[in-house]
Amino acid sequence: MAQNINSLLKGMREAGKLRNYKEKGDLGEEVVWELCKNLGLPNFLLYHSYKYPYQSNRDNVVYTGNVKYENGRFVEYTSKSIDDEIDVLLVTPYRVFPIEVKSYRAKRIDAYDHWVNKDGDPVDKSPIAQAEKHARHLYHAIHMALPDGDSSYIIPIVCFTDKCALYDERAPQFKDYIPVCIANTLRKTLLQYNKPGNYLLSLSAIQDKLKEHAVSIKRKLTK
Repeated sequence: MAQNINSLLKGMREAGKLRNYKEKGDLGEEVVWELCKNLGLPNFLLYHSYKYPYQSNRDNVVYTGNVKYENGRFVEYTSKSIDDEIDVLLVTPYRVFPIEVKSYRAKRIDAYDHWVNKDGDPVDKSPIAQAEKHARHLYHAIHMALPDGDSSYIIPIVCFTDKCALYDERAPQFKDYIPVCIANTLRKTLLQYNKPGNYLLSLSAIQDKLKEHAVSIKRKLTK
């Protein structure tokens, strides 16, 4: 596995040098896919690029969508016509992990309570805000398959796959709500948070809900 991961990381960095950022991002997601696939879990569901519609409440009002930093201000993008897309989604009998993958290459990435800076400048889309949005919309899509509809079974994670120095300056409650890691620590992070709640999750029930809402899936793996 290590050889394959290193090959993917090398290809990702070469794509970055060529400014092929689409390929670089795709390879970063491949890295996370491989790490999740090889966690050694006996049972799991794994999805790559799981796309599904933004969710709405009982009054058909769409829940808050993406937020971008544009021209010095934060702009919200919420619409029924927008689909949410989770880079990598791992479901175990204990937890649901929507993983936001970023292949930023930076000397320094600063995560603070409300946003993320890359080499001192605010990013246009905070990966932490994106991860929170994924978890929130995913919850409304699958909550009927969660024990007592408990949202704590969903743990969003942000993983940076390229070389960067990561400084997480968020308050403890934010750090615990949305863990942030690099590729080298993703395995440790997943195993740390993959702890049982009061009940085991029904993988088949969650799989049915994910199938019901799916617009497209790049690939999936069931074990």
